[in-house]
Amino acid sequence: MDACLLKNISLEKVCWRITRNCNLSCPYCLAGYGNVYHRDLYFDEVVRILDILKAEGTSYITFTGGEPLLRHDFKNILEEASQRLFKIAVTTNGVLLSDDMIDVFLDTLYKVKVSLDGTKEIHNKLRHTDTFEYVFKKILLLIQKGVPVEINYPLLSENIGCIDEACDLFKDFPFDRINFILPMYRERMTLNQHLLPTVSHLAIAKAKILKIRTRMPFDVAIKNYYSEAYTPPILETDGTLWKSMFVETQDRYYGNILSYKLVSEEEGIG
Repeated sequence: MDACLLKNISLEKVCWRITRNCNLSCPYCLAGYGNVYHRDLYFDEVVRILDILKAEGTSYITFTGGEPLLRHDFKNILEEASQRLFKIAVTTNGVLLSDDMIDVFLDTLYKVKVSLDGTKEIHNKLRHTDTFEYVFKKILLLIQKGVPVEINYPLLSENIGCIDEACDLFKDFPFDRINFILPMYRERMTLNQHLLPTVSHLAIAKAKILKIRTRMPFDVAIKNYYSEAYTPPILETDGTLWKSMFVETQDRYYGNILSYKLVSEEEGIG
C-alpha cells in the first residue's frame, strides 16, 4: 500500500470485519454477500495491523463480522487492542457470550453492540434458532457487570409491528441505546425481499420510534450502518481496506494494509 495513499484516508475510526464466519445464517444478513474473503488473518498479522492503525492515528475500532467471538483468539486480540489504548466496540449476535468473555469485555471495551430482532417469538423466527432467552439474559448480565450496551435492531417487515413491545423489555434497565437500522439495498436481498419493509411500513416504524424516544430512559437512534456517509473505512478479513461496506467497485478499494510499512520497518528496526 502506498504510504501517501494511506495518509489521505481518515483512519480515526475503523470498522474491522475480523472474521466473515458466523454461527447463524440470518436470512437478511449481508455479512457474507459476495464473500471472497475466506481466510482469517493470523494473530501476528492482526497485531501488526493494530500497530499500523496506532501509528496512523486510529483511536476507535469496532470489531464486527460475521461473528467476532468465533475467533478462538478474540480475547487475545481485545487485550492487544486495549494495551494500545484503542477505544473498542464489538458487534455480536450474543450467542457465544460466556461469563468469561463478558469479564474480558469489562476490562477492554468501550461498548458492546448486541443484535436483537424483536420479541422472543419474532427474534427466534427471524434467526431460525431458539436463542432469544439466552441472549437477553447475557444482555442483562453485561449491564449488571457495567459493560455499556447498545441494541442493534434491524427494521424488517416482520418485526416493525413489535417495536413497542421489544423496547418495553428494556425500559427498566440502564443500557445506552437502541439502534434501529434501516434496511440495505433491495437488490442485495433477492432471495429474501419479503423481509424488506415497504415505504409505508418504514413511515409507521419511524412514527413509533419518535414516540418511544419520549418515554424511554435510554437513547433511541435510526441509523443506516451501510451508507457510505455513515460507515468508517472497512478493514476486511484479509487486511484489505475499503471505503465502505459495499466493496464491488475498485474506486472504493484502498489496498491491503498489511503491505504498509511502518517507519521502524523501513529503517530496519525491530
